Amino acid sequence: FFQAEDGIRDYKVTGVQTCALPICEGAVGVSVEGVLGVESSTIVGADVGLEAGGFEMRGGVVDSKTLQITVNEMEVVSSDIRSLEKIRLTSGYISINETSIHTNDLQITAKNMRNEGNYYDTSRIAIMSDDVKEMDASIDTNTIHYKVKNLDIKNTMIAAKSQFSISGDTLKLDNNVWFSDEINIKTQSLLSQSNSVHSNFLDIGYISLDFLDSEVIVNKELGLVGEDRKSTRLNSSH
Repeated sequence: FFQAEDGIRDYKVTGVQTCALPICEGAVGVSVEGVLGVESSTIVGADVGLEAGGFEMRGGVVDSKTLQITVNEMEVVSSDIRSLEKIRLTSGYISINETSIHTNDLQITAKNMRNEGNYYDTSRIAIMSDDVKEMDASIDTNTIHYKVKNLDIKNTMIAAKSQFSISGDTLKLDNNVWFSDEINIKTQSLLSQSNSVHSNFLDIGYISLDFLDSEVIVNKELGLVGEDRKSTRLNSSH
């Protein structure tokens, strides 16, 4: 299931253990106690499942029907992940950089996430985390849902055709471009700086709300619910 010169590495063993095994068209399962390392490798299988103390992939390719990774720490750099039906990533800490992710259904559960320079091509994205930072990304999806405590998105283009929703304590949005038919935001504190937001329906529930140098274009309905719990609805084009 790995095809590469470096193969896989389990860093918990003495020295470095590597292997290069044939590509498997059926289910692929790997379980190690230490860190599973993949360098310039290709993982191909119908259903791929990886379980380890840690997972590191650099310059790798995953091509599968389903992908499930369960680890304590995960780092992916300059890789291409393609899974036809779904991807499930579960980790205490996740860092994904300069990587393209293509799937129908992407679900990420993590304590902390730090991502930079990624391209997401999906139908559905669901992210559950205490702390998320997404920078310099391009996200093309039908729906995207964030359920977080702290969310920091910077220099990111999000095109969510149907719905974009965020539920979090503290949201910091800086220099982003968002397109979606419907945007729903529920937060205690929202700081929006130099953002461009385009939507038919925009609803924001907040305690503290600051829009600085931001462009918000709402074609049909804008709903604001502030700390006093009084709802304000405006029909506006901007």
